[in-house]
Amino acid sequence: MARALLSERAMRDMRSKIVLGAVILCVVADGRAEPRAGQCPDGQLYCFDNKTMSPACVRADDLSNCGSCGHRCLHENPSTGEVGRCVAGKCVVECPQGRISCSGRCVDPKADPMNCGGCGIYAAGGACHDGQSQCPPATHLVRWTGAVPPGLPNRRMEGCCSKERPNLCFGEVEGAGCTNVKIDRANCGKCGKRCGPALACVNGTCAVPHCGGGLSRCGDHCADFKNDEANCGKCGHICPRGWQCQKGRCYR
Repeated sequence: MARALLSERAMRDMRSKIVLGAVILCVVADGRAEPRAGQCPDGQLYCFDNKTMSPACVRADDLSNCGSCGHRCLHENPSTGEVGRCVAGKCVVECPQGRISCSGRCVDPKADPMNCGGCGIYAAGGACHDGQSQCPPATHLVRWTGAVPPGLPNRRMEGCCSKERPNLCFGEVEGAGCTNVKIDRANCGKCGKRCGPALACVNGTCAVPHCGGGLSRCGDHCADFKNDEANCGKCGHICPRGWQCQKGRCYR
């Protein structure tokens, strides 16, 4: 009985050593040892080869191991004509004539509203025609000519604006959009000029919305033209020093 147990244990140890030796050495059919990690030539990676179904040195531009093991690239898409390539460890897509590669897919820059005229350029109005923004009816295309605020996506500084909101403004807080600088408190008179809390935008100027009690609007405040020495008779008319304003006229 002891001999039988010893024999079984010896057989198990022998099988373990055989398996371990096979894993370490991995002798292939032609008698050569497979390469190990760190022993591959320059420009090759030590990865699992789907063709041989075993670890092997593969080219770094292999579509199944592009730049790193298991990083797979698109091989080919017959319906769109896209062909995958691995270049410098990165997947790229070769597109048929008339299309460009954007974010790993082929698009038509003349018609794609998300890539209108180039990758990542959004078409104002949501429509792209011949690589240009196509505005819907009752609107017109307005292009921004000022500095591009930071943080905005890659896009043309343009928008489709209406007659009621004919101006285009970009701002870090307000975002991008059409407005009317004659009445917009955040863009009063020009883009980015903000009126104070109690002021309104009146014809492009920040001013008090309404002056009551016989007062008149004077810039961003109300004034008594009849008795105000700084605005006697009209806004900004200052009486000489020591004079008084009575009924809209300066008196000594």
